[in-house]
Amino acid sequence: VSGGTYLASTATQTLTGGLTVSGGAFTGSSGAVSAGNVTLSSCTVTSPSVTFTVTSNWMNNGTAFTHNSGTVSMSGATASIAGSTATTFNNLTLSGTVAGNGNFNVAGTMSVTGTFTPDATVVINSGGAAGTISGAGTIQATRTAATADLANQYKFSTYTLTSATAVYAGTGAQTVNSTVGNYGALTTAGSGTKTLDGAIVVSRSEERRV
Repeated sequence: VSGGTYLASTATQTLTGGLTVSGGAFTGSSGAVSAGNVTLSSCTVTSPSVTFTVTSNWMNNGTAFTHNSGTVSMSGATASIAGSTATTFNNLTLSGTVAGNGNFNVAGTMSVTGTFTPDATVVINSGGAAGTISGAGTIQATRTAATADLANQYKFSTYTLTSATAVYAGTGAQTVNSTVGNYGALTTAGSGTKTLDGAIVVSRSEERRV
């Protein structure tokens, strides 16, 4: 889409070549949309009110994105969320292996059932705590800037990590949070000292990663 407005159908649409919107507008409806790469620049995009499945990368450079109370589901084996503009998702489901290469926001629930690894400088909900993070996948904390911990990289109002594996994987010293509720499994990786800031509960054991 490079001009005008594309109005999506109420039926399911599969965009096998991906979705590139470089001008104009893409307006989702009540039908699910599935695409490979999603590349957005200098445009207006309204997500479908149901599920928007992305099987590869999400790139947002200068796009006004309206989440429309829907869910973006990323299921790619190797995928990324990137771009110069922080997308605000409603619900975000990550069932593949996803890298976070730029900041983004989640107003509803971020559910990780695959593996999510953000760059060390990336912050989710950088404007302030919102939403819920949950899932049974692997959530990596890579932050090494002050304050180097999970809670300052993943700024959520509610943490439900009892089924997840949290990995403190920074390349420097990090603080292991006691303020994010109980962990499902907890491991360390990277380098530097990982220091507890209080008593924690881990519900299952897992081999320490180095």
